[in-house]
Amino acid sequence: MKKGAMFGLDARIALAIFGALSVISGAALYSAIEQSRLENSRQRFIETAKAVEQFLLDTGEMPSNYSGISYNISELVNKTALNGWNGPYIDYSPVSTYHIRSEGIPGFGFYLYKQINSTLGTTTAASSGTCTDVNDCGWWLKTHISGISDPQAYALKLDDFIDGGDGKEKGKLRIHYYAGDVTDPILFYYVMPVYSL
Repeated sequence: MKKGAMFGLDARIALAIFGALSVISGAALYSAIEQSRLENSRQRFIETAKAVEQFLLDTGEMPSNYSGISYNISELVNKTALNGWNGPYIDYSPVSTYHIRSEGIPGFGFYLYKQINSTLGTTTAASSGTCTDVNDCGWWLKTHISGISDPQAYALKLDDFIDGGDGKEKGKLRIHYYAGDVTDPILFYYVMPVYSL
């Protein structure tokens, strides 16, 4: 009887230890998956920015203007008549002339904007407005986040991951909330300066 009782106690202790280890390893696994997803997202921003830069190097021009601040980013994928075009520069799906899509979780639909740097990262508009001075103007990738349950939380984590916690209004990655809508954050990622208007 004493021996059986001890076995029961030993089994409960072993189960408690295995349970605790499962919780710890589960949390570590979740953290590793989250870090991997953030790194994958960061790499897609970097690769898209490099594709824009390579397009400029090959053709001597940026993609053509679509509507004021928005440019035809699909020219990275679809051949243009520009001399020197040597694409496709990235393996994304064109959605329209001014929109390409990067699949994955999360999904990103990229646009190319010429924007005022100092006012990106606000809560009122979908963009920062038309550039009037090259000293405060840059080329930015604009995107929404799709395919995840909480885009707001992911946007903030991604901003911390890319910029080291400098806030949504500074650094390479900026977060906009169109009309204050935090459920659909708009991300802007800095590509390069604008050299002429």
